[in-house]
Amino acid sequence: MKRKPAAEGGEQMVYGVHPVMELLERSPREIARIWVAREDDRKLGRLLKAARR
Repeated sequence: MKRKPAAEGGEQMVYGVHPVMELLERSPREIARIWVAREDDRKLGRLLKAARR
């Protein structure tokens, strides 16, 4: 899982569809926000549904 420390607040950023899906499935309460660069990718449909739950 690719994680990079955020500039402030001790938050971390996770990059990539698969790492974000893994985090959503394992511990969704750890996620404060999800940024999506583009929404037309088929892989993102499952991720966005999981994030909205």
